[in-house]
Amino acid sequence: MGQEQDSAAHLGDILWTEYRTLLQARSATMMCLLTWPDEILKLRRRLPGHPLRIGIELDSLDGPAWISEVIARIRSTPEIVLAAAFTASPKPFSEGLASRLYRRWCAARVQQNLCAIVDLRSALGGVPVQPRTPEATRACALDVLIRLSDEPGEGRCAGLARLGVWSFLLSDPSRRARRPPYFWEMLRGDSSSAILLCAHDESFDRGAILYRYAAATRCSFFAPVNAFEPLSAAPSILVRRLLDLREHGAVRLTELPEFRQIAMEPPGAAPGWFTLMRFFASILTRRVRMLEENRGPRPWIVAFRRNPASFTARTKEFCADGFVEIPNSPGTFSADPFPVQFAGRTFVFFEQIASDTGFGHLSAIELTGEEPSAPFPVLKAAHHLSYPCVIEDRGTFFLLPESSADQTVTLYAASEFPVSWTLHKILVEGVHLVDTTPFRHEGTWYFFTTTVEMTRGGRLETFLFFADALDGEWNYHPQNPICSDVRRARGAGNLFRRGEKLIRPAQDCSIRYGYAIVLNEVLTLTRERYAERELEVILPRWRAGLDGTHTINSTESIEVVDGTLAPR
Repeated sequence: MGQEQDSAAHLGDILWTEYRTLLQARSATMMCLLTWPDEILKLRRRLPGHPLRIGIELDSLDGPAWISEVIARIRSTPEIVLAAAFTASPKPFSEGLASRLYRRWCAARVQQNLCAIVDLRSALGGVPVQPRTPEATRACALDVLIRLSDEPGEGRCAGLARLGVWSFLLSDPSRRARRPPYFWEMLRGDSSSAILLCAHDESFDRGAILYRYAAATRCSFFAPVNAFEPLSAAPSILVRRLLDLREHGAVRLTELPEFRQIAMEPPGAAPGWFTLMRFFASILTRRVRMLEENRGPRPWIVAFRRNPASFTARTKEFCADGFVEIPNSPGTFSADPFPVQFAGRTFVFFEQIASDTGFGHLSAIELTGEEPSAPFPVLKAAHHLSYPCVIEDRGTFFLLPESSADQTVTLYAASEFPVSWTLHKILVEGVHLVDTTPFRHEGTWYFFTTTVEMTRGGRLETFLFFADALDGEWNYHPQNPICSDVRRARGAGNLFRRGEKLIRPAQDCSIRYGYAIVLNEVLTLTRERYAERELEVILPRWRAGLDGTHTINSTESIEVVDGTLAPR
């Protein structure tokens, strides 16, 4: 009887959690539909001159809500003119009763989602609409024709627009099963769900990736919940690349790190009864496991080690030996450690968070021998502070904390190291940026930073800026964003060298926030080019009982790391 009651309680908790997820998705979707900001555009040049002439191709004038939002973003961008719209109905898609019922069930339960069918006429306004023929399209003298649909087009497309034809692909290109959008990623248990913007030269059968955004896969009974974040990125993805095209030309797009040719596979079959039953069973099992994993708090801890031979910068792969945990003060936990050597002394700066409020400020300890000192405050503000990145430049220590709650990137200078800091300069205002990490390379200061758009899921992307000085004016890197993958976007500490390799540590936030650390090898870093590749993943296994780790840093004599303890 007791086991049956526990099972019923678990099922009730799961259903209640699912109901709350739907409410959050509905609220976030409404916010996205009403505002849909792209804050990063504030930090790039807006060049004068003639706007791009854009045409769009639709399956019909009744389409998914995400297409309406893409159209609205195009029409609100001064550098782009929507000159024409065309309809080109694809071959009908075969869909069985099970898939139709599931799609209708989702539509009834998840209101105002980005997969819901809406009338696109209001978004088009007075833009003329006509059937797409080669003659009609060429007569409009378009710079780019954009196909907006859940599926790629068919047939040849050469010569339809001066700079080519673009389309979205709502899945990983290696997967054929794509209907309904982002259902199959949940069924397979993929850690991420991707949306791609592709360019076509000769036909819709092949394309080249211009932009790939990968979001964390949501675990829900409703496919539109998982579709929300990838589809919410579509307007920003398109406008950013159109502005890149206008500023740099088509040739520069072929030099983007993500650029590669792919085959546009036709969609596979829609899910049938058996697939749907397997899907519901899989989601239910995972929701039960997630409920168990999320019972109780997840305190963060910081640890250090002193054996340089074991440091990540000096080994071929991460070694977990020798870490000593720094005890948390009562009622707090610690994360984001940054070590600093000064006048023969060793300090560790870190984020100190009140466990009852989650509000953080910056503190530090001094390591003397094997015993750390008591934490002492370094910087407090009326808003949350974290990621205390300390930089030495021309004999002065500077502090660049994460202060996205204040929508600033603020540089402080040490007036009395390490306890007293004064405002030196606000580098950026009006943008939510997290974990900004400066790095000086060949006379140029580079700033690696991560956007956190105010939508559900956060929309994590890594952007790169450069300046002539640490406190200089930021310049938007022409190959931005340099990473749009939730599995390796957000910063995880200072860049460092491992032998001849330059490493950018980043967080894997696909499983959960701060799940693992990914070491990315920087292959090219100049004011014009950037390229990197994944080198190694550090899983939360350097201490028993961890289920996350998201910052790693070192000096010549100390290495620090953090981790989060699994609920007990």
